[in-house]
Amino acid sequence: MKKRSSYRPKHSANPLAYITAIQGAHKLCAHDQLTRAARVRCAVERLSDSTGDMADWRDVADALNMVEAFAHIGLVRDAREFVAEQQESMATALDRHKATGSNVLRPVECQLLRDLAATWAECLAEVTCRQYFEAEQRVVRKVQQALAKGSHGDVRVVELA
Repeated sequence: MKKRSSYRPKHSANPLAYITAIQGAHKLCAHDQLTRAARVRCAVERLSDSTGDMADWRDVADALNMVEAFAHIGLVRDAREFVAEQQESMATALDRHKATGSNVLRPVECQLLRDLAATWAECLAEVTCRQYFEAEQRVVRKVQQALAKGSHGDVRVVELA
């Protein structure tokens, strides 16, 4: 028979650490998924109906940045072309709005925005709380870096203030 180990922990495990670990491994709850997806879907519909404003563009841009961050952590595959096409479409629409004052989107732009809203909803169904938090932090860092550097070379920063 083997001698029993004399090691006994002096402190019990921190229950907050357990809770944090468990919550990080869980997917977003249905309410959070629906709320976040609905915000982007409603913004896309308002923009498609030409009744949207800059707050709607911010919601759409935030969703696109998060999809890009999800692609970086491996949640979305082959998203480079999708993100680039979305960014180009948004920049074109915002340039046209700034130049002419017209907030009417072309049918192709509306479809691209609807595709983004659908992709965003799919991402929210798959992401864990920890992955969402990490992606959010990545987006914050990237936006701060982009605003600090400004437009340079073939990189263009569009502020949605």
